[in-house]
Amino acid sequence: MPDRAAALARSRSVLKPGGLLSITEIRPDPHFLPLATVQARTEAASFRLDNVRRGFGRYPASFVRV
Repeated sequence: MPDRAAALARSRSVLKPGGLLSITEIRPDPHFLPLATVQARTEAASFRLDNVRRGFGRYPASFVRV
């Protein structure tokens, strides 16, 4: 995704407060981002971490629109 900030802003604009956004990162994707980076970016876009399911080399994370 070339413009992640714009994608998060668009996601926020189409979700109601309390709506869920799911982001999954999987290795060996060359664009893999650590959870801390994804969480910081989503929190900056007014989302709150709701749930993470860690697995070997991957994680799906759910964020709630604030």
